[in-house]
Amino acid sequence: LFNYEDRPMVIMEFIDGVSLEERLLNGPPVSNKIYENIGKELAKIHNIDFGKTGFINPGMHIGSEYEKFSLFVKDFIFEVLARLEHRPERLD
Repeated sequence: LFNYEDRPMVIMEFIDGVSLEERLLNGPPVSNKIYENIGKELAKIHNIDFGKTGFINPGMHIGSEYEKFSLFVKDFIFEVLARLEHRPERLD
């Protein structure tokens, strides 16, 4: 984990292979148990309650961006435009 232009970044290892969708559609038949296991894992993920909306900041703290959403969007737009002024090649 590191910061680039004041934004947290992570470099992850690329693992060559096929997606689950491709494997299920084009590979040999699989047991229905895989769908049950996927459903259980998704249920666990969707059962997480963060208490409020906002971006997850470093340290897993929820930001307050959505308490005043219109101000957040305005600030975000101005921040992006300011960054683009210094990096005009990204406008392409």
